[in-house]
Amino acid sequence: MFGSLAGVYDRFMYDADYDKWFAGVLGLIKSVCPTAREGLDAACGSGTFTLKLADAGYRMTGSDISEEMLSEALQKGKGRAGFIRQDLNDIRLNRPVDFITILCDGVNYVTEGLSFRSAYDALNPGGVLIFDISSEYKLSEIIGNNTFSDDC
Repeated sequence: MFGSLAGVYDRFMYDADYDKWFAGVLGLIKSVCPTAREGLDAACGSGTFTLKLADAGYRMTGSDISEEMLSEALQKGKGRAGFIRQDLNDIRLNRPVDFITILCDGVNYVTEGLSFRSAYDALNPGGVLIFDISSEYKLSEIIGNNTFSDDC
């Protein structure tokens, strides 16, 4: 879905307060899973959060279904995290992780049923899944039938 936008996605997200958003996610990880060392950022897109978590000291893997987005993430990452191509509904890892994040409304883009079973299976005992989702209010009242455009 985002393949054709991969090269400009980060420019379109210029107004997202990633630092504040990241602080909240990091706070959740530290409070719910204080011994966490390794995580997966599923539906990672261009890798912004994957890399922020890697820079915070976690061993990170980012996954996305879009080869183009993963290419952008690899270029940005410069070896700070690993990246793999996989579907959000079919998470498969070589070893379990302590936490999984699905951010930037990643679950909103699943078009055919969402199952967290593979995410659960990919977690260590006591691991945590952290995701965000657009509310019904946002989807109906703010986005609705509006068209948004931007000059980057």
